[in-house]
Amino acid sequence: MGGTEQFKLVMNIQKELEYKLEEFKSFELAKKYIIKIEKDIKAKHVMLQQFYVRLEEECEDVEKLEKMSVRAIFENILVDKEKQLEKERQEYLNAVLSYNECKKHLELLSYERKIIKNKLKNYDKIKSELHALSRKREQTLMQEYPLAHQLISDINKRLDDLISYKKELQEVIIIGVKANLELEKTMESLEQVIPWGEFIMNQPDLEFDNKIFINKASDHAINAKKILEHFEYELIDVYGDQNRPIQSYLERFNCFIDIFLKNLIVDWVLFRKIKEARYPFHQMNLEVKNIIKILNSDLKELGIKQEALMAKKEKIIQELN
Repeated sequence: MGGTEQFKLVMNIQKELEYKLEEFKSFELAKKYIIKIEKDIKAKHVMLQQFYVRLEEECEDVEKLEKMSVRAIFENILVDKEKQLEKERQEYLNAVLSYNECKKHLELLSYERKIIKNKLKNYDKIKSELHALSRKREQTLMQEYPLAHQLISDINKRLDDLISYKKELQEVIIIGVKANLELEKTMESLEQVIPWGEFIMNQPDLEFDNKIFINKASDHAINAKKILEHFEYELIDVYGDQNRPIQSYLERFNCFIDIFLKNLIVDWVLFRKIKEARYPFHQMNLEVKNIIKILNSDLKELGIKQEALMAKKEKIIQELN
């Protein structure tokens, strides 16, 4: 085989293998992540049962108070019935919101597990194809360039590692973009809510629209929380202990979302605090964008290293032709 044909053959195999390596890395990441999803689903099932028990208890408390006379309330708990009833109703509302949030999160996880399991049906096939291409690359190098086989193989190993790592960063960036999209949708829904007050009193259409926007904001906030947890998981996997400041920020934000979901109707909307509700979402959005910039910067550096290794490999091959 002529030198030019040898070179084209080796490069074509390399290009095909790179594509298959990226595809397999995506499958590997999915296979690893589904283990976390399974654990999260089990934990959410336990939480959902706990919230359900609490919901039943709070409901009973409200029903009991509604049936009790003022004298009985005074004799038993020495507080005003209406105040106590309002407190119990608020606790019942919080129990309902906690239960619904947990149930929604569980549904999202279950749906994601279904999608990933369907994808992983082709895992063994892709793995087999990748191994076949790797063997083909090695055999071609041994046959066409026996004197430089080991040197080129070492470069190929470094290239494979770079390509896998690049794919991992690309996957994390995609997750970050999805998280930002949900954060932006949450803010957009909140912006359309008209704070309750005299302006919308006795205007059923406006009240109905508000409920729609509030529900949308809640749904997008729950989606954002789940995706951000995935984002955090992948960042820790990529950067390890270097990611601690990011992890801490996401933990604080997730705590805020829990409070936000429980108090959305009662506090922020009713008391004209929409801006206060939007601010943490805006800050998290900026934080994720900054993280994506770092990821893109690292991705660019990997691309430069990959090009340098490819140039080195091509030079060695061309010199042997």
